[in-house]
Amino acid sequence: MLSQVPGIKEDWEHETMVHASIESEIVEFFEHNDVTSKGLDEGEASQCVLSNPLDYDDDNSSPPYPTVLRKLGVRLFKPKMGFDAALKLVAYQRSAVEAVKNPLQSAIASKFDLKTICASSTNPICIADLGCSTGPNTFIKVQNIVEAIRIQCQSQNQSTPEILVFFNDQVSNDFNSLFQKLPSNRNYFAFGVPGPFYGRLFPRQSLHLVHSSSALNWLSKLPRELTDRSCGAWNKGRIYYTNAPSEVEDAYKRQFKIDLETFLHARAQELVSNGLMAIMTCAAHDVIDFNTDLYAGKELELSGSCLMDMARSGLVSEEKMDTYNVPTYFPHLNYLKKILESNEDLNLEEIVAMDRKFLPNIETYVSSARAVHEVLIEKHFGDGAVDELFERFAEKIMEFPEIINFAQH
Repeated sequence: MLSQVPGIKEDWEHETMVHASIESEIVEFFEHNDVTSKGLDEGEASQCVLSNPLDYDDDNSSPPYPTVLRKLGVRLFKPKMGFDAALKLVAYQRSAVEAVKNPLQSAIASKFDLKTICASSTNPICIADLGCSTGPNTFIKVQNIVEAIRIQCQSQNQSTPEILVFFNDQVSNDFNSLFQKLPSNRNYFAFGVPGPFYGRLFPRQSLHLVHSSSALNWLSKLPRELTDRSCGAWNKGRIYYTNAPSEVEDAYKRQFKIDLETFLHARAQELVSNGLMAIMTCAAHDVIDFNTDLYAGKELELSGSCLMDMARSGLVSEEKMDTYNVPTYFPHLNYLKKILESNEDLNLEEIVAMDRKFLPNIETYVSSARAVHEVLIEKHFGDGAVDELFERFAEKIMEFPEIINFAQH
């Protein structure tokens, strides 16, 4: 976790405010949107591996930094699934939220010092959720944070200040849908902040806590070398860096480093002194070989082979295949740690590895993958390619079911 200041030592029971059961959420969504035959049209899939805090002594120009827990933001998806499949998908997605609940609350209890951060109980606490997507999981994560702060206040015999939560995502995010789902009994004020988080979003020293979950694996842009035919990093016939020339992985790695450093620098300006940043992100174990071992990114190599088969069959053009690369990177844990530790503005206080206990079946796994990647595929290859691709992907997953087990770690 990245934090600015050590703080709270309170252990607490976390009361998760789930505003509806998983089943009632699905029922309400289907009825409200009349999508019984079409399936769901929005969701979040997040995988978590670590959380990190940072500490920062403010000087005359730069602010302190918070703790980091990361999430991978998912955009719109339209999997054609029935009610039971939808229930399983939401349960699978919810499992990621539950996996980080206790570590996140513990971090706030031990690192978020209200007396240091808030000059007065009349001053509001400002929280930013970066990469929020359209819920509802984002609301559960935010409520976990709010509840942890409330318990922290009680432990210090303080009244809980008013809390402002800023929900951020790309300008293309469906903020109307997000705010239509806002819990009616929430105990915070909600605001939308559209724009990429690889840069400044808020005034200097205006945020007390920053949270981002599974979003930092997404690159701000693809390295240009990947589609440069004269370059050793030209990724012909592949859509990812696994089983690719070393130049391809190096290009992804450089871009990830640039993006993460830019993100940390921007948040350092925005956090108050002793503020906290929690980042949940996906990382590969250091022993993982990207070319031979199974890990969370291996599914993309599998879907790339499906697209290649479609190109050979004339279902998509080979030129489009050679210009499509997935803009995500899963760093080795040690490499991620080095980037965080080298940042001079933030203190890396803790990294916590987490495993998701909920193991999906093939249908849920494929639906989750489709949720994450459908929009990008449709934009590049056209609407007709999506169904065909994920039918083929499901068939290959049935041939290699072990990939589902490794994708959880």
